[in-house]
Amino acid sequence: MNPFKSTVAPLERFNKIIDNFNFRSASIVLIILGISIRLYHFLLNRSLWLDEAMLSNNIINRNYLQLLQPLDERQIAPVGFLMVQKFMISTFGVSEYSLRAFPTLAGILSIILFYFLFRKIAGEKVACAGLLFFIFGKFLYYHSTEAKQYYMDVFAYIIAFYYLYFKTPDFRSLKSIISKGVIGAVLIWFSHCTVFFLVSIGFAIMIEIIHSGKFKSVAGFLLMCFIWIISFGINYYFFLFNHSSQSIQESAFITEGYLPPEGPLKDTLLWLFPLLKQSVTYPVSISSALPLIILICFGIWYILKNKEYRLLTLALPFLIHIILSLLYIYPFGGRFNLYIGTLFILYITLGLKAVAVKVRLIGIPIALLTLFLNIFDPAKTSFRPVEFEEMKPALKYIQDHKNENDIVYIHSASMPSFRFYKDKYPLGNSEIIPGSGFDNDFNLISTKDRVWLLLTHFDDSEKFYIMEKCSSSGTLMEQFDYGGALTLLYSFAEK
Repeated sequence: MNPFKSTVAPLERFNKIIDNFNFRSASIVLIILGISIRLYHFLLNRSLWLDEAMLSNNIINRNYLQLLQPLDERQIAPVGFLMVQKFMISTFGVSEYSLRAFPTLAGILSIILFYFLFRKIAGEKVACAGLLFFIFGKFLYYHSTEAKQYYMDVFAYIIAFYYLYFKTPDFRSLKSIISKGVIGAVLIWFSHCTVFFLVSIGFAIMIEIIHSGKFKSVAGFLLMCFIWIISFGINYYFFLFNHSSQSIQESAFITEGYLPPEGPLKDTLLWLFPLLKQSVTYPVSISSALPLIILICFGIWYILKNKEYRLLTLALPFLIHIILSLLYIYPFGGRFNLYIGTLFILYITLGLKAVAVKVRLIGIPIALLTLFLNIFDPAKTSFRPVEFEEMKPALKYIQDHKNENDIVYIHSASMPSFRFYKDKYPLGNSEIIPGSGFDNDFNLISTKDRVWLLLTHFDDSEKFYIMEKCSSSGTLMEQFDYGGALTLLYSFAEK
């Protein structure tokens, strides 16, 4: 008996089953599952966190024309996104649901478009595997149910490359030219990153025209680009150029979003490598970057080997983004380059395909095992609530437990969320002390009798410092710590 033959036969049967598997049906199931995950997190109706509240307060307290002016509280958002958000609350009322409905809709549509994009450029199997990463990526579904503009970058990235590049434009048809010009022009108003995508697409199409010698397409191509340029020029000149919040944004993200412009190469690399690692792991919510990076290398090798050079165009926005970070024009990292998750998912899944094809006989089982090991944890946690700064339960707790004459101190970082929720969770006649800086604020609150302290958007060191300082002059009576919000009741009359 040949033991090798007895091992090979089951592997051959397994590979044959995979080859005959209905990947299209599996993709449909995954699309439905991905939509369900996003609807689940949308319907959880979690509290707005700091950035959501700051942007939402601008939208609520301004009319449409006022939203065209620089926003308060260091906020910058695409004008189109602001207009839609204002329309939503004007039509459906002020609520978290109204403010998150548009990003959630973009999140749902992007799943479908993601599938069409991947199926067109890499086939049904890669599209199905890619959906596993896309639908379970924690920050992909989280940001798609957030009242901020970050997910619009993902949506714009997929639309731009699917409709404007991989569905090859017909530059002999005026209808095709105008439609693609208008799509790019509109996307600019909903995602600041769209300009990276359009520059990349325009550059790639220009190279293809030169390489193929189809110079009759030049006029149509230039008309399409002209429409994009006009739209970007208006948007940039009126709403981004010399924006009053630009210097504040630069200082706010100096330690995390901008590549150091000076200093030795070593410092630049120490900045760049962690951000590259984060760019790979952040969208798909996988903690270990090494296996993903290895798969990305396999994916790029597969692209080069098969001369699928058009797929490299998807990486051009990534390179442009790094350059703009070096020039202090646009921050890089985390939620600012969430769209890059789509790029790396493509390269990762192509890497899995390369393994399946290259390693004879056992390639498919290895690829499936690798896919399972990387997807298991994100899939397991996809239906767990994501709670960052749960202001609503904290305010409800104070409502239910405070005395009539109690003082309520709102930590400075909690003020935007408090302003959003104060009418929904009224605290009666209680005196409200808005925070400015805790050391100065403490001189005031330590003279009161019973004081509730409400904190969100804090770290452990700040929490311990505040509690230690309050305990030095008062007595801790109650503590409610839930979902990233901390509620403390101190009595300063007893000491």
